[in-house]
Amino acid sequence: MPRTKRIWIPGHMYHITARENRKSNLFRDRKDYQHYLGLLQIAMVCYPIPLHSYCLMPNHIHLLIGTINHSPSPIMHYLHTVYARYFNRKYD
Repeated sequence: MPRTKRIWIPGHMYHITARENRKSNLFRDRKDYQHYLGLLQIAMVCYPIPLHSYCLMPNHIHLLIGTINHSPSPIMHYLHTVYARYFNRKYD
């Protein structure tokens, strides 16, 4: 059964979490954290969002973002697709 679509309301804040498969590490060294933060900066330029706070843990992330004119979905899709390609290429 498919999950129900998330409700998106312009101007609200969202706490977004993401975890690696099988709870393994998303970030294995300092460069991985830096690469993710660089992608986050690019996403904030492409999709103007207020980023209130973030926390990058070895096996998951927390983002507290606001929305203005669009849902957080395209932001997260961009961020995690590009990071997954980087991670898979680096660690095979």
